[in-house]
Amino acid sequence: MQISREFILEAVGLSLLVMLLLLGTQMFQRATGLIEMLDEEQSRQIESLKEYEITQFDGRKIDGVTVIGYIKNMVNHYGLSVCVQTEEKEFTIDSKENCQQLKNTASEYYISSFGLYECCVVRDENGGVDYILITEEAEEL
Repeated sequence: MQISREFILEAVGLSLLVMLLLLGTQMFQRATGLIEMLDEEQSRQIESLKEYEITQFDGRKIDGVTVIGYIKNMVNHYGLSVCVQTEEKEFTIDSKENCQQLKNTASEYYISSFGLYECCVVRDENGGVDYILITEEAEEL
């Protein structure tokens, strides 16, 4: 009788231990799933923010000072090419060296700080950003 009581208590204790382990495993699996879901959401938000930085001026007219900063950011941080069209010339900026010449009036890459420009983000067939087109607006007399 004494042995059967001890056996029953040990069996109950072992059952409780197994149940706690199973519960802990389930909670760990749920937490892992939640962490993966949050990680995916954070990645989507980062991509959305990156996309916004690139497209923030799409279809808008912006001044020359803003254009210069925008071009430097697109070339240096995102590795995008920027095509600039003015009344006199057309050129592509795709390196840090080109960016350093944007304010130099003697450079072929000069952008007037006082000009007005229209920005257009050009996408490839898959919807990714291919390059950026910046067109100088004609001066009104």
